[in-house]
Amino acid sequence: VKASGPALSRVTTKLEEVTVAVAEAEKGRATQEQAAAKHLADQALSTQGLQKQLTNLGTSLSAKLEASGGGAASHGEAADRATAASIDRLAHDVAQLALLLKPL
Repeated sequence: VKASGPALSRVTTKLEEVTVAVAEAEKGRATQEQAAAKHLADQALSTQGLQKQLTNLGTSLSAKLEASGGGAASHGEAADRATAASIDRLAHDVAQLALLLKPL
């Protein structure tokens, strides 16, 4: 069956419309993917900054505890040790989170 001029023109027009729609959809998807990638990168940087702050705080508390010397620990020193341990655990958890986010 041979297509007539008007029918072929309608098919060509529809094909061009579909091609434009697909191109626009792909452009929108690429824009969304770029925005998502930037958001994840920002989150990873924020997580790394938090990890560094927590590590510094843990180091500072550990140094403070070492400087306080041995002997019987006061209630405040025991609390400082517990806080330092909590911060160390939190820093470890944040580091693990950063590793999980890195591939994204």
